[in-house]
Amino acid sequence: MYVAVIKHPVKDYTTWREVYDSFEPRKAIATDRDTVIQSLEDPNNVTVIMHFENLDKANGFLDSAELKAGMQESGVIGIPLVTIGKVD
Repeated sequence: MYVAVIKHPVKDYTTWREVYDSFEPRKAIATDRDTVIQSLEDPNNVTVIMHFENLDKANGFLDSAELKAGMQESGVIGIPLVTIGKVD
């Protein structure tokens, strides 16, 4: 099992969440589960935790042009900080 932790600010959380939720069919193919954390200090600061069966699925999803376009459309600001790790 692999976990990706993605942190990034967004222009507007509500707009971002609508686009994120529209990715559900694509996420369901790639991920086993995901969690969204909205910062209490800054509601437009988001952390997403995604669980993947294997590293190929993680890299395939995270490197996809579709995801990058969705991030741009949703109002992600700057370059997301992405950390991938293996769960023992």
